[in-house]
Amino acid sequence: MIGMGLSAALREFLAYYRMEVGASDNTLAAYGADLADLIRFLSFGGIVEVHRVELSHLEAWLKYLSVRGFATSSIARKMAAVRMFWRYLVETRGVRNLGAMLDSVKREQKVPMVPRAEQVADMLQTIRRRVRMCWRDRAIIELFFGAGLRASELIGIRIIDVDLRAKNIRVIGKGNKERIVLFGEPARVAVERYLADVRPKLVRHVTPLLFVSRTGRPLDRFNIFRLVDKLGKRAGIPARVTPHGLRHAFATSLHAGGADLRVIQALLGHESISTTEKYTHMDASRLRAAHAKFHPLENGQIVDPWSDQADADLSRAAAAG
Repeated sequence: MIGMGLSAALREFLAYYRMEVGASDNTLAAYGADLADLIRFLSFGGIVEVHRVELSHLEAWLKYLSVRGFATSSIARKMAAVRMFWRYLVETRGVRNLGAMLDSVKREQKVPMVPRAEQVADMLQTIRRRVRMCWRDRAIIELFFGAGLRASELIGIRIIDVDLRAKNIRVIGKGNKERIVLFGEPARVAVERYLADVRPKLVRHVTPLLFVSRTGRPLDRFNIFRLVDKLGKRAGIPARVTPHGLRHAFATSLHAGGADLRVIQALLGHESISTTEKYTHMDASRLRAAHAKFHPLENGQIVDPWSDQADADLSRAAAAG
């Protein structure tokens, strides 16, 4: 049973995660690409069977990834795929759990570029109202920023999933899990106008999906990313804006407004609260403003004994005495 090829084991693993775990197509594609890269590396050294892989081989692959210039976050993601793969092999092939023996790679704590609310407003402002696709493009940005959708969730929305009266959408998220997302009045108006004035002129073949391209075909991830990037550049935002950045902006805006993390977690569709926490970072300028407003030495509630004001107070007291 142990003498099995790595490529065949990978196919079994991906099929298992599709059928039994319900992993999404995007997750399976990421796992497949990362593990195929490992298998190619091992094959160069003549390692093509599961039972021949040693811990030193996996460690050599990780060093090779570093030499190739992969970021620590990318290497950590690949290691996660390896750990899941070997956990599966332990259960099905009885091999040693090499994945669990790998040292964890510390992720770089990078704060992602998140557009501010006023920058998102600038993006919406760049959409010219008289252009044919204006209501579709506005609805897309409104739903990313106003509902915190993932790109995969947005392109998968069907018309029957949208309830304009209740202002909510049924979406299928990661792991094929269903949730209800809420949106506001601006998004409702944009979706309603898109459905009434734009979509009927675009659709050439029957499709249940809400969003379609200029040619009437269902939108794909490439078109979505290109649209968001284009509007960000038009608005003069220096860093590249992505759908995920708008999802971050949704979460950070809620958090800044006082929303509880558990509420944000439910709206984003996260299993773990720790995943939600990274979406609620605050930029340095807001931290400085909060510090200046609330810290007693900064807001004047307590006079710093070494400050110019304290020296002036002492001088006045001495003169009066």
